[in-house]
Amino acid sequence: MSQERPLSASALHREEVRGRWERATRWPLIVLSIGFLVAYSLVTIRPSWTRDEQILIVVVLGAAWLAFIIDPVVRLILTAPHRRAAYVRTYKVEFWAALLPILRPFSLLRHLDSTPGFIGNGGNALRSRVLAVAAAYAGMYVYVIAITVLQVERNAPGATIVTFGEAIWWAFVTLATVGYGDYVPITPFGRTLAVMLMAGGVVIIGTASALIVSYLSERITTREPGAAAPRKPRPRQGDEEED
Repeated sequence: MSQERPLSASALHREEVRGRWERATRWPLIVLSIGFLVAYSLVTIRPSWTRDEQILIVVVLGAAWLAFIIDPVVRLILTAPHRRAAYVRTYKVEFWAALLPILRPFSLLRHLDSTPGFIGNGGNALRSRVLAVAAAYAGMYVYVIAITVLQVERNAPGATIVTFGEAIWWAFVTLATVGYGDYVPITPFGRTLAVMLMAGGVVIIGTASALIVSYLSERITTREPGAAAPRKPRPRQGDEEED
């Protein structure tokens, strides 16, 4: 296995600067991610706003998107050249968000692993951590696809998904693979998003099933009579006399 190339003094200095940049921009980017999601939701759920409100929404969306472009570029520049590919793979959501800013709120879920209640390597802690992260990603995934489908479907001729409630209902029905057929996307992009939601539903349901099976298996194992630790055999009477 090849060893990692040592960093030069200038590369170490740049990575120290990158660390300071990441610490300094962490909370502003979190606020901008939330602001972008809120502004995008507002303009999607209710497209009619006053002129001043529209200007405010556009400013929030534009400022957030600009920050989402600047941040990964700066971080990449401050990373040693031979480490850039690995860095991009580690923080791929942040880099993809430069092109699709709606993905940036997903980076907020990265901090769930450090929540005090989920720290630990035990079975319960691990299941709680996986369940919380999976539920958060699933909720964000369903919401983002629902409002995006609403945005692209609302003005299409013959569209059936024209309100926020209909979009959320369609998303959950599709995620659960129920498929009532009362609301369906009719645009090519809307149907592409529907396929992505169906694929995500398979992953989400599979994760939930695996967690349930893991929990039940552990409970059954701990309740079985043979699962208890074997007791140390008591010495026989003849053995005591020999001692």
